[in-house]
Amino acid sequence: MGWAYRGTKRTTSTIIIDYTVWAIPRPISSELSVPDLGMGVDIRHELCYEAPFGATRKGVAIPRPKQLQIVGNVMELKGKVSLVSGSSRGIGRAIAIMLAEAGSDVIVNYVSNRDAADEVVSQIKRLGCRAAAYQADVSKTDQSLEMVEKAQKDFGLIQILVNNAGITRDRSFLKLSPEQWHEVLLVNLNGPFNLIGRLLPNMVESKWGRIINITSIVGQIGSFGQSNYAVAKGGLMAFT
Repeated sequence: MGWAYRGTKRTTSTIIIDYTVWAIPRPISSELSVPDLGMGVDIRHELCYEAPFGATRKGVAIPRPKQLQIVGNVMELKGKVSLVSGSSRGIGRAIAIMLAEAGSDVIVNYVSNRDAADEVVSQIKRLGCRAAAYQADVSKTDQSLEMVEKAQKDFGLIQILVNNAGITRDRSFLKLSPEQWHEVLLVNLNGPFNLIGRLLPNMVESKWGRIINITSIVGQIGSFGQSNYAVAKGGLMAFT
């Protein structure tokens, strides 16, 4: 199941659905309760739709807007191979499983938590798709290239890339070290550059490909203690 909601000004994390990018805003109010979305994954702790049909605020049902659509089986990705960076947990995990539910084989990327990555792989395989976990720090060019080469040798052409991997090193600017500044930019901005640079030529040659960059509202309006993160996400928006 998927949801499309347009008309919001909130810039958000993104998921590709039916070859279009769908918005998934952060919760706008602690008073907004969200029903079970029936997506096979409880994402309410990670994501929240701004005004989905059936949500309530102060006990009053929110009318279904004309722009809101509920679509079943919106993706058909059988035969495609997807790479989701940072997909051992959180948003990346939910995206990886969602792609598998649509029929895509999935390359699960992780940095340190192999057990969590293996759990995601197991869940994808139970859905009838191929999956494997590959360790790589996407901020490092050599590790990114090595992962892609191994994955394409095992799975074939990668035509869907989700740049989800991201980190925060929150400090007020006066206390922010150069290392903390560069670390966030390397993962959140250089990481997508490394993977896109390696995968885009094959997508162009095959005349089919999808690249999804996960951004944040912080990239537009900033947030105290997150100047490094805001710059990285704002840069990713401009890059996209």
